[in-house]
Amino acid sequence: MGRNFTMLFRTLLLSALIFQGLPGVCSGQSVSINVEAPELAVDLLNPDGTLNQNPTLCSDTQAFSGRLSPEAASAIAEARCRVRLLEGAVYNLKISPLLSSLQTESTPLNYGSIAQSLSRIMIVEQADPASGEAGNQIALVVELTPLYPDLSTAIKAGIADQDFQYLQAQALALEKDSLLEVERLLPQVLNDESDGSLLKKHLNRLSALDLCRRYLEPPKSALPNSEDRVQQIEQAMNQAARLDPSNPLVFCILGANQLQSGRTAQAVASYSQALKFNNAFLPALSGRGTAYLRLNLIDLALADFNQAITLNKDNPAYYMARASALLMREDFPAMCQDFRTACGKGECEGYNWAVNSGHCK
Repeated sequence: MGRNFTMLFRTLLLSALIFQGLPGVCSGQSVSINVEAPELAVDLLNPDGTLNQNPTLCSDTQAFSGRLSPEAASAIAEARCRVRLLEGAVYNLKISPLLSSLQTESTPLNYGSIAQSLSRIMIVEQADPASGEAGNQIALVVELTPLYPDLSTAIKAGIADQDFQYLQAQALALEKDSLLEVERLLPQVLNDESDGSLLKKHLNRLSALDLCRRYLEPPKSALPNSEDRVQQIEQAMNQAARLDPSNPLVFCILGANQLQSGRTAQAVASYSQALKFNNAFLPALSGRGTAYLRLNLIDLALADFNQAITLNKDNPAYYMARASALLMREDFPAMCQDFRTACGKGECEGYNWAVNSGHCK
């Protein structure tokens, strides 16, 4: 009954956009992020810790012309709705005492990353391109639904993992910046005052980010690396790299896929490419350090782990990784210190092993 009502509602919403020219929840105007007063209310997290399984809908329209294809107009409208839905979800999470209670000095939470990690956002209705008083336009409805039944399940899946949050935050920041540029350039393209080449660059970035989001998974819930899945990720990231060749996120996901599938030297190359575009890209530093360690290049691994710790002293995973390199070097005092530090930040598996094996006291 509830799902049928939702389908009916979004169909009526789409019809209103097309035939009456009514603005949807998303008006098609320029986007600005304002999590203190969201335009769209999204009740994602319930007070009891469950996630609201009822979808939240956002609608938008976008004009198109000879220089702006219907496909590009659709991508712009979808990105606007994504921003507004996430803006509403972030506000919901920020005022939740459940989520704020999980945040500690050693476990910081990025609300935008968590909102994106908890949600699936996708187009659920799209009308054929239509002409009206406002000219040629695309109308669509985008839906936000939760990926998990409750917050506890999501936390166990690893959504609070710091590297995973970092990647999600980078994706959000890149999407926001590109969408703002798209909004700035749109009038010029629609009025034939620009050839649209710069707009296309930002639209390509939005498309590349969409590919990245499909394979950004919490570390404890990632699907097994079957040969088919490895190839899927490889093909998707190669396509994303063609669309956006200077995006470190793309090469970091590619490197992780290569590392997990045993192509260690290729992983080093991909992580290095990510770091070429952003030398402080933390997951690429830690990933390349791990790849170096597998290649027995201990000094290079230590250099990457040292840099990662310099940039983020609160991530216990980096101390665990450096301790592993120090173990291979048989520098047991330094190894024990890193294991102790990691344990003090909530990750004690390495320290317990070192104590039980007699390496540390």
